[in-house]
Amino acid sequence: MISTRLKALFLFSIFGAIAITLVGGWHTYEEAPPYFSQVLDEQGRVLATHADIMAGQHAWQKYGLMNNGSVWGHGTYRGNDYTATSLNLMGRHMREFHAQADFGAAFAELTEDQQAAIDARVIREIKVNRLDGATLVLRLTPAQHFAYEAVRKHWDRLFSEGDKDTGIAVGVVSEAAERRQLGDFFLWTAWAAGTLRPGKELTYTNNWPPDRSVGNDIAPEAVIWSIVSLLGLMVALGAALTVFFRGRFDQDLSGLSLDDRVADRIIHLPITSSQRKTAKYFLVVMLLFLLQLMQGGLLAHYTVHPGEFYGLKIISDNIPYNWPKTWHLQLAIFWIATAWVGAALYLAPIAGRKEPRWQGLLVDILFGAVVLVVLGTLVGTVLGLKGMAGKYWFWIGHQGWEYL
Repeated sequence: MISTRLKALFLFSIFGAIAITLVGGWHTYEEAPPYFSQVLDEQGRVLATHADIMAGQHAWQKYGLMNNGSVWGHGTYRGNDYTATSLNLMGRHMREFHAQADFGAAFAELTEDQQAAIDARVIREIKVNRLDGATLVLRLTPAQHFAYEAVRKHWDRLFSEGDKDTGIAVGVVSEAAERRQLGDFFLWTAWAAGTLRPGKELTYTNNWPPDRSVGNDIAPEAVIWSIVSLLGLMVALGAALTVFFRGRFDQDLSGLSLDDRVADRIIHLPITSSQRKTAKYFLVVMLLFLLQLMQGGLLAHYTVHPGEFYGLKIISDNIPYNWPKTWHLQLAIFWIATAWVGAALYLAPIAGRKEPRWQGLLVDILFGAVVLVVLGTLVGTVLGLKGMAGKYWFWIGHQGWEYL
């Protein structure tokens, strides 16, 4: 029998975890950086709208770019962190603007004192929050406008011409409008990473990424909470072990091992019709596991030799990095889930002491559903990142998040 105390601890753990997740989710939602309604240049001309930024975010999802690079550090570290790169480029181009405007020369040609003065000016410009809190309109300075257009062109060129070193295929985003909107989205994330949150000396992302060229030093709070989190984890693990062993850490645990007689009895039980039908589940598990290994091998090769696969252009030209990265993650979930389902179906008649009615038919129907989900996901994600899912990309294509 399980004691009432253990049941209470179990329920407390479950509902406590749910409560923490809900509170954390609410706090994250409330503290999220605001989307702009408009981005204006120094003369009041519209550079981008809320619709442009959202369309850029959707393009980032649709083409599976989270499985190539990252935003705010979330994603894949093979390619760019699009936030960090955009913010750094903003700082560089703003320096060039001020160097030409004030001294008529490139920033690299200036004296150390002149460079230091421009450095300080650029950091101040980046840090000042020019967003109108009521209208959510952002007005850029002349230097920011210059840099904004330059960073837009950078991403337009990258997603058109490709970048072998970071795993971006040629023409991965074929439409110029989508490339421009991607730039708007990345620049919004860069603004949030570089601009001070109202009333605080931290940016919306708590000074992430650390980049002193734009005034982002690691926040003391980040260091403190990282230490607190690690210490909390160690204390919790120690407490769990203390409860489990009841303070007697030298006790013999050999009695907790599995009884071999149980396995022996299962082996010698007669096999039912539905149990025989579960064999195909385990065949699928093996095939999915093999396919995952192949994706991992391709990813490893792309990491060492970007954009190449033993000179086989048919592979390197048609299978970009984010394709095997997507499949590698999905396949791990699929073969593990299929193995659990197959094992549960095999053990069901044993646990129930009889073969349920229509069990064999239901096993076949469920297998069909598994095949449909697996094949649909694998094919759909490729159609999505290739831009072939059209307006239905979110439903049948690549939703853009690593594990969906």
